[in-house]
Amino acid sequence: MQNVTLFDRCVVDAGGLYRAFVTVQTEQSADGEPKETVLGYKLAEGESLLDAPPPIKRQPAVLEWHAQKQQCHTFTIEEYTALSLAIAAYVYPYRRYQEQVKAAIYTAESEAEIHAIKIDYGSVSAAA
Repeated sequence: MQNVTLFDRCVVDAGGLYRAFVTVQTEQSADGEPKETVLGYKLAEGESLLDAPPPIKRQPAVLEWHAQKQQCHTFTIEEYTALSLAIAAYVYPYRRYQEQVKAAIYTAESEAEIHAIKIDYGSVSAAA
């Protein structure tokens, strides 16, 4: 075995749809012709190889947040989840109240009924 090289290839079917990502070993045969061997995979009928760069490994998202007048800092997934739940607990009661007021406005049948609608966000009890 001389001049052995490894290449990344994409296996596609006859219709050009992706099937697998493989490594191909190329070596020079005794008669000087290059010989390709797909490692760990057997091509099915109609499948072919395409040059393909290796998949890019995605970096995990950096979860950052900051309190008012403080610098951003990285949160763990548990801290970020707790923050998201706290935000939802605080915001959703106000959102539901706003939807109730909007529904009252849309169902009002006169200007007097619209003016009679009291909007008081102070009456909303959100989780602190």
